[in-house]
Amino acid sequence: MDGQLCWLLVNDGKNPCDGCNYNRADCKGRPKKEKYDSEFYRVAVCIDNHIERKRQKQYEEYLRREREKDKRRQEHAKCNAKTIISIVTDIDRRGRPEIEVKVNDLINEIGYVKKYKNPDEAICYIPAIIRRYGVGQIQCEIDGYGLGIYDRLKSAELGIDIVPLHYIGLRL
Repeated sequence: MDGQLCWLLVNDGKNPCDGCNYNRADCKGRPKKEKYDSEFYRVAVCIDNHIERKRQKQYEEYLRREREKDKRRQEHAKCNAKTIISIVTDIDRRGRPEIEVKVNDLINEIGYVKKYKNPDEAICYIPAIIRRYGVGQIQCEIDGYGLGIYDRLKSAELGIDIVPLHYIGLRL
């Protein structure tokens, strides 16, 4: 091929040997540049190795946390109550009752929270919560409105353990 034609093909990013009809056994084609010789390739390989090491560390950390979580779950499974409802009462700024029902799933380490403004509404939903989450124990505050809720739950005969709690301040 003519020199100018080859030069145009190379400038366009094409291989000049593609359009040539010359015997390749004689000319041996265009000299091939080793792809691993460039500085760019060496930097890219270094970055890839760094990213791979970082991913490996993250994966090992993830596996360590999962092993710890499985160990904690096995310890939780030894307890009598796997799922607990905790009922806490309070009075909001306007003097109205505020009932917070927390369902703590100790095995899966998940907690669910629902707030109610009406004590009767909270008491109506508790049997459904017990069935849905398989609750084994209810811990009910017996201060203020909590005492009324505790009495109503005891009289409902739900068939699970209901523990009355009287909260006092920490004495540190």
